[in-house]
Amino acid sequence: MRKKPVTLYNILFPVWILIWVPSYLWLTLIPVNYLIDRAVLFLGLGDLQGKNEYCRKHTWKICLTGFLSDFIGSLFLFVLLLIGDRSDGPLQRWIYGAAYNPYENVFSFALILMAVCISAFSIYRFDRIILEKTGIGKERARKAALILAIFTAPFLFFLPGNLLYR
Repeated sequence: MRKKPVTLYNILFPVWILIWVPSYLWLTLIPVNYLIDRAVLFLGLGDLQGKNEYCRKHTWKICLTGFLSDFIGSLFLFVLLLIGDRSDGPLQRWIYGAAYNPYENVFSFALILMAVCISAFSIYRFDRIILEKTGIGKERARKAALILAIFTAPFLFFLPGNLLYR
């Protein structure tokens, strides 16, 4: 009887999985993210009267939904990684490429782009709801949420994880 060979892999994590792991990195990440969200919200509000006060009161909600949206995008990638573990051939190569080097092939890049778009769409939806509830008007809320979604999407998902492991 022939035994099935055992393969051992290094434990390497994709960069985007760091969003799930509480660490000292978060002590820097949270304030920087807050400041970026506040600046983008300030610019996205246009000529709104009292936008400094508005940003001071509501940026923390925008920041929290940004983290939630980034988590949703990374959850999509995590599920893909689980699928990649169960598959063979090109699908596995594309998924592992998305996890460790999205520039390896066009399909890996497309998977990361899908995750960024999922996060950006979530940012847009959550932020639009928050902004509309604050009473700034539907059109201004829509524009500000769109600007927030475009400029605060998790583009770091495109950072190749293999850069960290060399």
